Amino acid sequence: MKTLATFTGASWDIVSGYDTNHIWNLESGVNSGYPYLSWAKAVDQSLPVTLASFTGKATKAGMVLEWETSAEIENFGFVIYRREENSPQPPLRGGVKSESDYSTNSPSLEGTRGVLLALYITDNALVGQGSVTKSTKYSFTDTKVEAGKSYVYTLSDVDFSGKETKLAEAKIKIKVEAEGAILADNYILRPVYPNPFNASFTVPFSLTKAMNVKISLYNIAGQRVMTILENNLNAGEYSYQVNADNLGSGVYFVNVEIGSSTYFRHHTQKIVLMK
Repeated sequence: MKTLATFTGASWDIVSGYDTNHIWNLESGVNSGYPYLSWAKAVDQSLPVTLASFTGKATKAGMVLEWETSAEIENFGFVIYRREENSPQPPLRGGVKSESDYSTNSPSLEGTRGVLLALYITDNALVGQGSVTKSTKYSFTDTKVEAGKSYVYTLSDVDFSGKETKLAEAKIKIKVEAEGAILADNYILRPVYPNPFNASFTVPFSLTKAMNVKISLYNIAGQRVMTILENNLNAGEYSYQVNADNLGSGVYFVNVEIGSSTYFRHHTQKIVLMK
């Protein structure tokens, strides 16, 4: 059924390749290799992969990328590109036009998508499902990230004919937190700075949902010398600057209580006041 001679001998108006002058076409990688009506390809604009979601988060192991497809058509697998946010984009050096371009011997591909980070040929986690109509979840961890930098990731897929399709929805920006940051499910507590400090210090953190936050300052004897914040805050980025003009030199502890009605967590950071 996938051989041209099978149909030419039966007087079909068929040709190998895509040609609208013939009723039937036969192409490797199209319609699973079986004949198809020439007009059908012209109207079939469906993508080989239907992407349901693409998310990412910074963890201690690195940047974890997760995506889910709701359907796949002749999908060999995925390709991931990465670039630093706000970095100049290198000029495009030619796109990938066939699967043969994907090999371990190929140089890093750079362009508007960034640098080639991983692909299905060398990483089993990126191998596609072929043709399925069920949802499939994928995950990939980028361990080669630097603290304090923001990255943009782009996801593409490659079909059985070797054609690469960029999934426009699959572009995310994630900031890798500086060393010492506490990463939790619904918040990030960053290191107090500067440390040591002189006149003031800042307590930075971010919330992904509304939470109760209480920040207190204790001296080395365990006495609370200041309540910096006690409030229910909405999701967002926060930086609270604390004036320490009335405090003497020494060691202090910033205690952060953060949570909701179901749980509360305590985090303590040691800071040094030097006057």
